[in-house]
Amino acid sequence: TPTTELPMHIAIYNKRTDINAVVHIHGPYAVALTVAGIPFRSDILPEIPLKFGEIPTTDYATPSTPRAAEVLKPYLNNEIRGAILPYHGIVALGKTVEKALLVAEGIEYAAKVQVLASAIGEPKQYPNDII
Repeated sequence: TPTTELPMHIAIYNKRTDINAVVHIHGPYAVALTVAGIPFRSDILPEIPLKFGEIPTTDYATPSTPRAAEVLKPYLNNEIRGAILPYHGIVALGKTVEKALLVAEGIEYAAKVQVLASAIGEPKQYPNDII
């Protein structure tokens, strides 16, 4: 049985002919950031911009509705590899399921580091000379 998120997957495949796989996870750290109203920061771990580029957070849309696909469409340019869906999870794109899964795991790992760093202090941007 297809997922109830099928319209979101179809929107991605229709817009991005270079993508063969979409992975959607309900990563608790990425979701926690959105629930707390804290923006995801791609500037605290250098591997995020190096490996994945921009990771936007979309507008809110109720899961499994046509709007869930609509809020993602403005970000489906050829650069994007993943996005955070507020109060919901992560959607990751790749040429293979394995590559899309690595994007999803990378975003969730970065969100976890951000949450943990925020618990003990103010997360600092990595030094600019790294990239």
